Amino acid sequence: MHTLALITVFLAAAPPGEGLTLEEATRRALQDNPLVDAARGTLDEYEARYRQVVLAWVPQVRVDFTGTVLPKMTGNAVEHDTDESVWGPYLRTQATLVQPVTTFGRLALLKKMAAAGMDVGRAQIRMAEDEIRFMTARAYYSLVFASEMEGLIAEGEEFLEKARRRLEELEEKDADDFDQVDLLRLRVYEAEVASMRLEAARGASLARTSLHLLTGLPEEEIRPSMKHLETASFDDWDLPRLQALAEGHRPDLEALRAGVRAMRLGVDVERRKWAPDVFLLGNMTMAWAPYVENQRSPFADDPYNTTLGSGAALGIRWTMDVGGRLAGVDEARAGLRKLEGQLRGMLLKARLELAQKLGEAQDARARIEIHKRAYKAGRGWAMAKTDLYENGLEELKQVIEGISKFYSTKLAYMDAILRFDLAVAELARACGVPTSELAPRSL
Repeated sequence: MHTLALITVFLAAAPPGEGLTLEEATRRALQDNPLVDAARGTLDEYEARYRQVVLAWVPQVRVDFTGTVLPKMTGNAVEHDTDESVWGPYLRTQATLVQPVTTFGRLALLKKMAAAGMDVGRAQIRMAEDEIRFMTARAYYSLVFASEMEGLIAEGEEFLEKARRRLEELEEKDADDFDQVDLLRLRVYEAEVASMRLEAARGASLARTSLHLLTGLPEEEIRPSMKHLETASFDDWDLPRLQALAEGHRPDLEALRAGVRAMRLGVDVERRKWAPDVFLLGNMTMAWAPYVENQRSPFADDPYNTTLGSGAALGIRWTMDVGGRLAGVDEARAGLRKLEGQLRGMLLKARLELAQKLGEAQDARARIEIHKRAYKAGRGWAMAKTDLYENGLEELKQVIEGISKFYSTKLAYMDAILRFDLAVAELARACGVPTSELAPRSL
């Protein structure tokens, strides 16, 4: 028994026209999925950074407010008197406004970098969605496989039941051709079938729970509308066409390309840090201290009673950090080279993966017809040996051998279809497209 056949879900056959379709299961799996939500959270972070850069041109306003108490002070800067027996409030408010005039292109480059970051976030969402689609397809095909497995076991047990009835008749008649060893042999094989059922049921619990967690449906309501495994619709794709499809649609490649664009912009940002920041500066100060004598002279510095002090200026901030600037450019260039290398490596990995997956799909498709012919022969073998045994013309061990071939050939046929369908689903994921994109196109 193939291991893949044991890690499946036993499923009662659904009435015609009813049951869960793969499209509906995929739609449910994508709803409120934590992997997709996590990727969307990353996109939200990139969007927040983009808004931060866009709003960098909005004037920055800073307001400071202080309050305390001061003793009574009279006089002026030359002659003054402080009376500490009398105290009063001191309130001061200062507002500063900074409006960028030019950053010599740095903010524009940062905006493009943030936009590239959002492209990375969108690609990560697609990566999560593609993974969920594949997981759902794998579970769905396994459900259909399981329903056929149940029928396969039942059909094989019919052969065993015929053999058991024949043995019981011989034993009851005390016939000369009754062999106690045949009865033991039959019991051993029946135990193997029972063990196969138990092992499949154990795997069914895990598989059913997995699909329940993916779709959110109650386990008892999960029944596939597809009654028998069908070969996936797959055009005669060659490797160059698949590689071109993948290079244009794979989300991980899109994410790396967006990252490379951002890093190239980052190099330009580091270069332009040599230029200064030019800005407009506005200031307004209001102070009130009723127990401190107000200085009327315009030449006196009076921080205590300024009813309206305001002004504007053009400012330039220029940081001449030679070592920091040179290191920043070198570091940005190194990061760019690293990411470009990762992109080239990912392209090579994608091509190798596609070659492997395409080979698996082609081999599985070729094996389908081979195992189909073998299954028909194995079923005929089991039926013929069972009929001969019922008529006393064959030994039980030959019947068991025929039943064994029936099981193995039918399982190999079903497994070939399952492997082909999964290989097509994996190819679609490796290309970054839905499986429908790999179907033959009508002209």
